[in-house]
Amino acid sequence: MSAPTILSDLNTPEPNTCFTDSRRLTGPNRYFGSTGAVLEALGFSASDAAAHERWRASVISVCSALGWDNPQPVVRHHASGTLLALAAPQDQLFTATEINEWAWERASGVFSSGAHANRVDVNGVPFDPIHNFGDDFANVVSTFKARAAAENNSALAALRVAALSRNLPIFIDDSHVSIGAGSGSVTWPLAELPNVENVLWPTLYDIPIALVTGSNGKTTVVRLLA
Repeated sequence: MSAPTILSDLNTPEPNTCFTDSRRLTGPNRYFGSTGAVLEALGFSASDAAAHERWRASVISVCSALGWDNPQPVVRHHASGTLLALAAPQDQLFTATEINEWAWERASGVFSSGAHANRVDVNGVPFDPIHNFGDDFANVVSTFKARAAAENNSALAALRVAALSRNLPIFIDDSHVSIGAGSGSVTWPLAELPNVENVLWPTLYDIPIALVTGSNGKTTVVRLLA
């Protein structure tokens, strides 16, 4: 038996990016009432209002080209930094995280050598560009369209429309999809979704849901309600 091929070098350092904690927003969140993506901006540009405007313009231009209505780009400042978020379709969230990263890399000057270049972190270490698709906007759009198409799940989109038209909740995670709630729900693996016409819709229903929040007493209140 031949020796296994080593696909990666464990000694290769992680890239030094101008962002961290780039992630999907898989439901309503603190920024908007839909799904999307968010990242933590790093570098000198993280607190630069002009860089935020460049990021916002890049997000809007690419999302518009992809046909994503109103990405609602949000800049949220907090005690130790800045968060950048955008809204995106539920079945395009991995692509949305890449768009967010590309837009911030471009806005913060990672690819630039001009007046807006801020290509080092607070320790003077250069950032590594990971989404450098060049200055040709058509090429950028083509790249993201291809990634969005690869991520798109038409069966899931059809089920979502059908469920919402029947006032049924739909819950989606990385591996499964559920429609309905409680004993009135059914769950399928994400890779084995049925056609809309094969779902037993009359057997599905929603149930009342109460949200309990606070610092103390949540468990007691939930048990009393149950």
